[in-house]
Amino acid sequence: MLCTMSMQIPTTVSDEKVQEFKELYLKHFDIELSDKEAYEKGLHLLQFMATILDISGAYFVEKQ
Repeated sequence: MLCTMSMQIPTTVSDEKVQEFKELYLKHFDIELSDKEAYEKGLHLLQFMATILDISGAYFVEKQ
């Protein structure tokens, strides 16, 4: 089976995920973020992880 890397870099974060990120950030760091801060930090984290996974080859999709 031939596999290729195929990871799209996220460009948005849903409002629901922003709220979830705010709760997790508060729980783990005891710092309350604004919606804007949470959106930016969450998006940067997702973009960073997508880049790392793409470079490392840890994300594969089977070619049809």
